[in-house]
Amino acid sequence: MQHRSCGLRVGLLALAVVVLGSVTGLAQFGVSALGIDFDLAPGQVFNGSFQVINNGDTPFPVKVTLVDVDRKLDGSVKIFSVGTHERSLSNFVDFGPTNFTLPAGQGLAVEVRFTVTLPPDASGPHWAGFLVESDAEAEAAPKDSSDQITVVPKVAIRFAVQLRQNDPSTAVADGKIVNMDVTLPEGDQPLQASISFKNSGTTFLRPRGTVRVIDQAGEIVAEVEITAFRTMPGGTRQVIVSFPEALDLPPGKYVALAVIDFDGDFLLGGEARFEIP
Repeated sequence: MQHRSCGLRVGLLALAVVVLGSVTGLAQFGVSALGIDFDLAPGQVFNGSFQVINNGDTPFPVKVTLVDVDRKLDGSVKIFSVGTHERSLSNFVDFGPTNFTLPAGQGLAVEVRFTVTLPPDASGPHWAGFLVESDAEAEAAPKDSSDQITVVPKVAIRFAVQLRQNDPSTAVADGKIVNMDVTLPEGDQPLQASISFKNSGTTFLRPRGTVRVIDQAGEIVAEVEITAFRTMPGGTRQVIVSFPEALDLPPGKYVALAVIDFDGDFLLGGEARFEIP
């Protein structure tokens, strides 16, 4: 937004930053955890908490809001209105404080406490999340020779702290590879394998594994690790792994073999055949 009046020009920029994958604070503050996992059977109560921690030397307001969350195919977090997800935990959560001023001083914190009370008929896993957010105040820099005021960007910092309730009375670890593809190297893009994994069980999983490239002689010519990734019960994740750019496969036919360990009673295997022309 720009406003001109009597030779004075003011520039104001608003940014929104959502932090979902790191506990490290952006500028002003951080949170002590981005995910809280707990076992809770129907009819039971769980009490927990997390901290909002000041990383700076000035106080500022913080707001905590309860929302529904889920994961997209690429693993990013999708936010819903409270109580709208079919496995929503939010209807069973009480928490506070909801609005507070984080005290000035690095390392000073405010504890947010919550209570989850499951009714007897709420079987199976549920999940929700807290949005912890604050708008950083914009500050005006001194005027320069052109009589211009530059305004420091105003940044909305937001953390999502996820709550994941596992029902030990119904928890079953199960999964399957529903699709696997290989993308041949082209330009600066190396050889890549894409694996779609479905959590077909009733508990939260963090699968991990490897992808191997096997030549026509049955020799393993390359291998990369599948870093552990989180999946919600019933959800599907697409994981893309890249082989080293220096991998130079001679022309021929190959098999990409994925082996995934999801902490179940067996390992999963999937393959995709491809040819280097």
